[in-house]
Amino acid sequence: MLIALLCASVQSGSGPVDLPRLLAELTDRTVLARFPEPTYRAFLSSSNDPASLVPGGDPFANADAGHFQPTEREHPGDEHVLLDALGPGTITRIWSANPEGRLRVYVDDTGTRDSAPVLDVDMRAFLTGRGSVSAPLASERARGANLYLPIPFARRVIVTADHPGSLYYHVEWRRYAAATEVTSFASGDLERHAGPIARANAAWTSIEAPRGEDSFTYHLSRQVPEGELLAEGPRAAVGPRAVSELRLRVDAADRARALRTCVLRLVFDGETTVAVPLGAFFGAPEDLRPIRSWFLSVDESGDLVARFVMPYRESFDLRIENAGDPDLHISGVVRTIPWSWDERSLHFHALWRASGPLPTRPMQMVRHARVVGRGVLVGDLLAIANPVPEWWGEGDESITVDGERLPSHWGTGTEDAYGYAWCDPTPFQAPLHGQTRCDGPGNFGRTDVYRFRVLDAVPFERELDYALENWHWADTTIERAACVVYYARPGAKDDAPPVPRDPSTLLPKLPFRRVAGAVEAESARVAATSPGLACERQAYRGTDWSGGLQLWARAQEDGDYLELEIPAEPGRRTITVLATRSYDYGILRFSIDGSAIETRFDARSRAAGVVEGGVQVPLGEHLVGNSFRLRVEVVGTSVEAEGPRRYFGLDAIVVR
Repeated sequence: MLIALLCASVQSGSGPVDLPRLLAELTDRTVLARFPEPTYRAFLSSSNDPASLVPGGDPFANADAGHFQPTEREHPGDEHVLLDALGPGTITRIWSANPEGRLRVYVDDTGTRDSAPVLDVDMRAFLTGRGSVSAPLASERARGANLYLPIPFARRVIVTADHPGSLYYHVEWRRYAAATEVTSFASGDLERHAGPIARANAAWTSIEAPRGEDSFTYHLSRQVPEGELLAEGPRAAVGPRAVSELRLRVDAADRARALRTCVLRLVFDGETTVAVPLGAFFGAPEDLRPIRSWFLSVDESGDLVARFVMPYRESFDLRIENAGDPDLHISGVVRTIPWSWDERSLHFHALWRASGPLPTRPMQMVRHARVVGRGVLVGDLLAIANPVPEWWGEGDESITVDGERLPSHWGTGTEDAYGYAWCDPTPFQAPLHGQTRCDGPGNFGRTDVYRFRVLDAVPFERELDYALENWHWADTTIERAACVVYYARPGAKDDAPPVPRDPSTLLPKLPFRRVAGAVEAESARVAATSPGLACERQAYRGTDWSGGLQLWARAQEDGDYLELEIPAEPGRRTITVLATRSYDYGILRFSIDGSAIETRFDARSRAAGVVEGGVQVPLGEHLVGNSFRLRVEVVGTSVEAEGPRRYFGLDAIVVR
């Protein structure tokens, strides 16, 4: 049974929707700043069964969904239907965590038993950029495969996989109003439109902003603590125009603190539509983590760049409130482009919401945004503080538009919503999704991710409700903060709480003590080790380590050692090591800059399975320079059992 949509009237467009036009839209930032034309509704089909949302398991309860149960009679055997949807429409993104087998796409009249698909490809190769579409339009990041190549269809599309197993997938798609003219994807289109595909890949690689002219300068300093936005001249500043690039430079003794203690406010035509901590807006809520995405860039020199196109009819204002260092200096340039303001023009919005401690039992939906008005959801940046090594990303994504009974987007997990932001040793980045911070070890600590939408942006006529479920493998608490980006017509409102003057008080925090003035051992530079000694950052539930981590060394025999380089103020200093105890730890000896200390420390815990933290080992007073070498050496064990029993852990080093 095929479920039809109630369709809105079609607004005038510029010819049929086809692959070249969609690729041009994918790389045109101005498109998002107007309500879509032709109009469409956005949907997500996923491996998360929509029937689970409905009492009694009715998968058709949301009649507006426009997609259907698998059509086994048309695709018998081992083909599993990922999407069966009525047109006119466009597939905008396909994601999978474990793509295998053949991916087949049937369009219009090809969706019958004996017809040939317009695409019949190796799913893993095609989605990861090793097939006929290269990166970044198709790429693998942190074990997640993402395909952004649009696949238009006039009447119907069926997407199948012949090796489903426990396949995790998202297929995002648009459904246009009924009379929209769409040129369906056809066999040979990848070769036929190789030029537009190559141009889209090149644009995403270069990430250049739309051409604009310098229209405003910004300056904040001790002499101008309120900040000052100056127009270069009426012609280049008075609307209607659109900001095409916002470029700020932060100069301070502690730039990371500036990102935490400043609030960015943008005002368009008298409406404050952006009120976000400065770092959170640029995807660097706590420190300068390099970012290079389609909309935002951050580099280690302190330059912050936003490339969202932000129209205004008459006026634009920028304000930065500084609750931190009075000597902070911020300078900036705002570039603008001409803009024709009409009834489809939208103001740019960004809201910020911090959760505070959230229990992970029972599961709960946590709202990121509720917007009343007419607009388009573009994406968000999420910061997580996870106090345990277990995984935090199982909660489902929910996007509900215009009061629909069931969410039109019901995803398979937080990590999937962000293009598979799985904890990875090296943070990854792509134009529209990425992970810019991942502390570790494992899933412990802070993780920052972002996800932006272009073809898969979500329009709404009256209201939008966006939430992520809080579901964790561990029974613990986590903290989250999200910066949500959307466009809306003037007068739209969201329910974000006011941002405090000093937003650092609400940033996600780990619930651990920190020893004042201590150097965390897990963050200190390992200057030398005995051959083959393995050492790593370690998190362990139920401990009282400073910062929640220790440096763990898996020593195997007497004489194994490591040396840490510890920064210090020159002079005579009293040095104390905060060590840890466990049942399989050894006996330790210490030295400072080659000078041995007679103290021996037995690191074995007498209670089986008990890990003790913060055990003070005084090393006395020493004359040091700007740094010193702390050597820790295993000299024996008090454990009788077989095995190494010479491991050891260091929590922190206190220098007074």
